[in-house]
Amino acid sequence: MVTYPSDWIVKDPYFTLEDSQRVPVTASERPAGTTPYYGANGVQSFIDGYTHRGEYVLIAEDGANNISDYPVHYVNGKIWVNNHAHAIRGITGVSDTKYLSYAFKVIDYSAILVGGTRAKLNGSALRAITMPLPNLPEQRAIAEVLSGFDEHLANLDELITKKKAIRDGALEGLMSRDLRLDGYNMPWAVRSLDEIAHSRRESSTGDPMDMDVELENLLPCEGQVVGDTSVRTAASFIFRPGDVLFGRLRPYLKKYWLATCSGLRSGEIWALAAKDGVDPRFLFHLVRTQRFLDAAGKTMGTKMPRADWSLLKTESFEVPEVDEQRAIAEVLSGMDDEIRLLAEERAKAERLKLGAMDDLLTGRVRLTLGKEAA
Repeated sequence: MVTYPSDWIVKDPYFTLEDSQRVPVTASERPAGTTPYYGANGVQSFIDGYTHRGEYVLIAEDGANNISDYPVHYVNGKIWVNNHAHAIRGITGVSDTKYLSYAFKVIDYSAILVGGTRAKLNGSALRAITMPLPNLPEQRAIAEVLSGFDEHLANLDELITKKKAIRDGALEGLMSRDLRLDGYNMPWAVRSLDEIAHSRRESSTGDPMDMDVELENLLPCEGQVVGDTSVRTAASFIFRPGDVLFGRLRPYLKKYWLATCSGLRSGEIWALAAKDGVDPRFLFHLVRTQRFLDAAGKTMGTKMPRADWSLLKTESFEVPEVDEQRAIAEVLSGMDDEIRLLAEERAKAERLKLGAMDDLLTGRVRLTLGKEAA
């Protein structure tokens, strides 16, 4: 139970609900334009014209993709809103719209949603939500602090996106000889994948293992392992340090990881071990290339496509001498490390923002306002 400061007051009403202006338009009938077309979970497309103009908070009515992190978006400008998102705004002299966007983000909606598989937030339930409000200057000050976090997070997102684009371009260039590192000019050998790596078939002998990797633990496109990897299943296939794990089920999902320890793995994951003359990190980057993914896409099955080792192992790839392999891997791994550090910085900033929201939106921490603001 949150205890709010005594000078925070519950006011009714403290926002206006402007759902009557909403207009749903099917995708095939939306005239192309530059106005964001909003649904329950955010921007769906862009359209000509608008239904709302100015500052609004959009809150999912139905079709939310995450109940625990309920879709709430602050917008400012011309927008088009369909009938799956509520549109609210603050009341002059009572509430600040941007402040409300943060205050409504920390609401637990699970208890007020109705319906079954497609839970719905009725307008009446939305209007019934009450919250003590600080005075307007403090609302604006809180919104400004939290907006600073959002700006920092957006800048990090933009930087990470740029770094990934540079890394991906370097990956394809260096792994195809379109780019060569200074000092390396020896010809590359053409080898079948079976000459580059073997698919490990070993089963567990019952020895203790460090982790259990399932498909859901492999983060698509990122070469990372996430989630619970404690040994928890009947998986009996093993992997060793330096093996490249690759998700053979739906290979287009780009699930791969360079193992740093021994462990168990799902049968839907290959453990590719580099052969003599092949650097494991080079093999990892090879697996990430579009050339490899296209080859892995020659699958068995339609509904549940799986890469077929008997086909893939005959595919040919160009491979440099091992010293150039290591140099290429060093460059690409360095780029990966830079992106990883930025992602960690972003995660830290997100945690700080959530902590600030918890403190500021409950009045646990009060901001010192200047005389003009007060």
